[in-house]
Amino acid sequence: MDRYTNVLPGLRAFARTVPGMVLAYAALAGLVIAFSDALILAVASDSRRLGYFLAFKGALVAVLTGAALVSLMRRDNSRREQSQRELYMARHDPSTKLLGRGEWIKRVDAAIGDPLTRQVPAVVLTVNVDRYDYLVHRFGSESLNQWLGVFGRYLRMLVKGDDLVGCVSPAVFVLHVHGADARREAMEIVERMLETGKRTFPIQGEAVTLNLNIGLCTYPEDGTNAEDLLAHANIAMRRAISEGQNRSCWYRPEIAEQVIGRARLEKDLQRALERRELQLYFQPRVCLVTGSVCGCEALLRWRHPRRGMVPPAAFIGVAEESGLIVDIGRWVMAESVAFLRDWVDVGLPIMNVSVNVSNAQLANGGFLHDLDEALGHDRLFAPFIELELTESLAMSDPHRTMEVLQQVKKAGMRVALDDFGTGYSSLSYLQRFPIDCLKVDGSFITDLIGNRNSQELIKTVIALGHSLGAQVCAEGVESGAQARMLTDFGCDEGQGFFYGKPAPGERLIERAQETSPTIRMGRVGPAYLPPVGAGGALMKETMHVGT
Repeated sequence: MDRYTNVLPGLRAFARTVPGMVLAYAALAGLVIAFSDALILAVASDSRRLGYFLAFKGALVAVLTGAALVSLMRRDNSRREQSQRELYMARHDPSTKLLGRGEWIKRVDAAIGDPLTRQVPAVVLTVNVDRYDYLVHRFGSESLNQWLGVFGRYLRMLVKGDDLVGCVSPAVFVLHVHGADARREAMEIVERMLETGKRTFPIQGEAVTLNLNIGLCTYPEDGTNAEDLLAHANIAMRRAISEGQNRSCWYRPEIAEQVIGRARLEKDLQRALERRELQLYFQPRVCLVTGSVCGCEALLRWRHPRRGMVPPAAFIGVAEESGLIVDIGRWVMAESVAFLRDWVDVGLPIMNVSVNVSNAQLANGGFLHDLDEALGHDRLFAPFIELELTESLAMSDPHRTMEVLQQVKKAGMRVALDDFGTGYSSLSYLQRFPIDCLKVDGSFITDLIGNRNSQELIKTVIALGHSLGAQVCAEGVESGAQARMLTDFGCDEGQGFFYGKPAPGERLIERAQETSPTIRMGRVGPAYLPPVGAGGALMKETMHVGT
């Protein structure tokens, strides 16, 4: 069956040429008849006219023969050029014009198999361009491919003429550097690339920061064929990605075990949503003046069937790198709205619920649609949903952040800047962001008692937040002394173990119903959770799973 299937395309191509062939042969037959010797003798009545006809016939035959030869040569050249183009495209990445994965592997294996270069040391580098999906969504694939082509030419300039540079996926480049000093040369290349990562590049008139992560392995220590070398360099690259932006990492066998374990965790996380292993816990936020609950933060938990409770720090990074955080974030938003609905349905006053947002979610073109879907018919809850962005996330692409936050505010939702003080906020951008709440990172609260510098810093942050028209919430409050000092400084809200550890939503609702007979709009009576200085009774009754 396959044999006949392979013949069909050829038959179709032949069928398309039949009309042209028939016309050409008909024209040729007409010329042969028109200039046949019998017809010429019949028309030519004298020798002079016969001479003209024979001369014209000879010239016409020569012209037609030459034209046919030229046509055949052009057609042959066109076919040869088309074949060469197809071969080139098969061997090279269309966007960067660098070697494709298959051709790069073929040439590296050829270098390894060559007796003249078999003993020559080499280093393989894989280079990942961070935030590729976001950049495609932001600027479009055409503009980004043009930029990647420029970056590919830049990589070619970094290596020697006989070193190999390829593009094995839209966001991953690979280099084969060989020679007696290959390791030193590779490190120099890494330093230059990471230095490049600190600069900004124009795309459609906007300055974009290029974040790179690089993995390296050596030949023959880490592999004796191109496939193994590429796989090990990729493992090192994934480790570099997990360590942060603009990092490099050399391959080691123990890294492979960690990356494989991370891949297993990613696979389990893919199934966690389907198997309902994920759960939301909620940690209360308390008004420092009254000691009453004024909101809560939704915190993600994963109860793994074999590993037990997996800490967020162990899987949030995996979710963000794999893109699973988009689906998980969609689920978190829907569950947060459902919790708020359940809270109100039992007669408790409505309050703010904070939901953390990741970079991948903001980069997702359907983020605003996801928010709309989560609210569904409960659009009256929109003013009580607060989206938390970390300071570093907000400043990673302030233009994009501004656009999304403006849309969020149009939808009626609140915006909080989380972990404030740990990033590098530009005050010019900070005053333009539509922020409702500044959340001071808990690391500043830890040293609050007895540390004059921390106290002055907290006062400054509180004054800054108020000058922007935002409330200020201190995270990581763990003692009554800290709570009282923050109250004296004019801080609006507190959050931390002193007020209560994260707990399932139904547990908080039950506790609120048991201890709060009197309800006022916008807050629950002081009996719901212990007021400032009471020692945090709820903290002793709820399960400790970390923040």
